[in-house]
Formats: sequence, C-alpha cells, structure tokens
Amino acid sequence: MSPSRSDAAAAQMAEALDGLRPAPGRVLIVSRGDHPLWTRFAEHCARRGWDPIRRTLAEGDRRWGPPAPDEHASHVRFQGERLACDAVVYHDPFGGDGNEAGGPEALRLLCGNGIAFASVDFPHGLTDPALTEPLESVYLRALATPVAALRERADRLAATLEDSAAIEIHFGDDRTLRVRRPWTVRTDFGSARTDLPILQLPLGEVWIACRPEAVSGDLDVHNATSGPRRYTVHEGQISEPGSDRPADPRPIVEIGFGVNPDARWLPVTSLGEKAADSMHVGFGDNTLIGGEIADDRHYDLPLPRSAQLELISADQGAEAVSP
Repeated sequence: MSPSRSDAAAAQMAEALDGLRPAPGRVLIVSRGDHPLWTRFAEHCARRGWDPIRRTLAEGDRRWGPPAPDEHASHVRFQGERLACDAVVYHDPFGGDGNEAGGPEALRLLCGNGIAFASVDFPHGLTDPALTEPLESVYLRALATPVAALRERADRLAATLEDSAAIEIHFGDDRTLRVRRPWTVRTDFGSARTDLPILQLPLGEVWIACRPEAVSGDLDVHNATSGPRRYTVHEGQISEPGSDRPADPRPIVEIGFGVNPDARWLPVTSLGEKAADSMHVGFGDNTLIGGEIADDRHYDLPLPRSAQLELISADQGAEAVSP
C-alpha cells in the first residue's frame, strides 16, 4: 500500500475533525490493527497542535463498543483506563458481529460529556491478501476526497431539498415512494454542528430526517442475489406486497443521498451510502441526525442504483435530479 495514499486519507480525516467547533485539543484514536493510516492520522493531529492518544483493538475484534463517558467532563472510560479527551476517533468494526455495546443513547451520553465522536469505516481483519489491498485502496480514496469539495457538493443538494415541498423516488414499473414535509435537511457537517458533534468518515452524505407518517407508496431495496426486494409503505411502515403485517418493526425515518464521487457503491456498507448518486432509507432512531423519532437502534438499507429522485416544488412542479 502506497504511504502517500494513507497520508492523503489521514490528512483529510484531520481536516474533517478540524471542521468541528470547537476544534479538539486531545484526540483519543481507537483503531483495530496496525494499518499505517492510523499512525499518519496521529501525526496529522499532532501537526495541528492536538494531543493524540492511541489505543488499539485486535484486528479480529468486530464488536461495536466506543468508549463510555466518565463521570468527569471530557473524560472517558476505556479498557480500564480513565482518559481525558475532547474527541474520540473510533475505527468501526468491519463486518460487525452484531454484538453492540450501546446505541444512539450511548453516543448521546458521550457527546453530552463534552466529547465529539467520529467513526471511521475502514477494512480490517481480512485474511485474503488478494482482497485486502484493493479494498483498502477503495476506502483510502474515499477518505482522501477533499473535505471542502464534499461540503460544497453536499450544501448544494441540501439547498435544493430545502426548496422542495415533497420528493418522489421512482423504481420503474410505476412504483414510487413519496415523502412529504415536514422534514429536516442535514449534511455531515450541518448535523455535527446543529445536532450532536458526530461525524461518520468517509464523508459525503445528505439526508432528510422525516416523520414516518409522511412516507408512503412503494419501496424497492437492493438485493444482490435475486433482484430488488419489494415492499409497500404506509405511514413509514414497510410490508410485503399483499400483507398487512409489518416486515420491519421500525418505520422509515430517513432518506439518504450520497455525494462523494470517490466512494465506491458497496451495498450495505456506510461507504456505499456516501457514493455519489446512491440513495438509502433509514429506520429507527433519527434524533441524532435532526429528527424527533427516538429508538435504541438506527440502520439503513440501500436502494437500487436505478432508482430516480424527483423533487416536487410547492407549485407542484417536478424536477428530476441526481443526488
């Protein structure tokens, strides 16, 4: 792996963290394995005058369990230690095992203790060398996308969504998902500054936090093996066609749009959600991202790449756009 690729990615990771206000002074970096990305990121933090504190998890650790807030402000408890920090940069488990410690409430408590949180989606623990380097390159490229360019792209789409009265997502065969106001439009940095100081890296997402009762129609969800899974939607609840029983106990609370031109569309990954022209729907909690629906979980499902977004203006004019 070229050191320059890791360095470029690490530089933009630090730039993203610096975009939070106030900028951090002490950064706890929790990584899995020993990829050079983390060493270079710590170096870039130090160049900005921050104090990086590194802790490492085993590469095979696939449990999602970020540091817990301590009773003292701007302190966390992690691996039996009390650590002072203003920000936690946490290496997400790649292909998590479903064993999670906490959820939205855990992040809410962490941020309430005066600590910003950035999760980083990056491969680890892969055993096939033929897969490892190409996949790492895909993620490094997305991480290295200039933050300023991504913010510009995101702000442009967000402004367009703000001017719309409703959206429609077309799946073909006269199948359409309709979402109407009220909703809240957010971008990566817009949410980090308005809601809670949380970033998910790589960057590159715009979303609307919507109310379930404002979502209805048809929904196609990407399925790599047998074509899209098809559902009907009534007040945010999805069900199999012809069935009155919910297919998921949690309603749709988010419509997401990717804007990162360097992110590869890998379905059912957070990287895929950032890929330009991609769309996804989110279920469960949306209080961390600008909404009012509280839950103990949040998860997303990708829409097919063929889905088309149409914006409906207040005077019923329609405009087909690309995220």
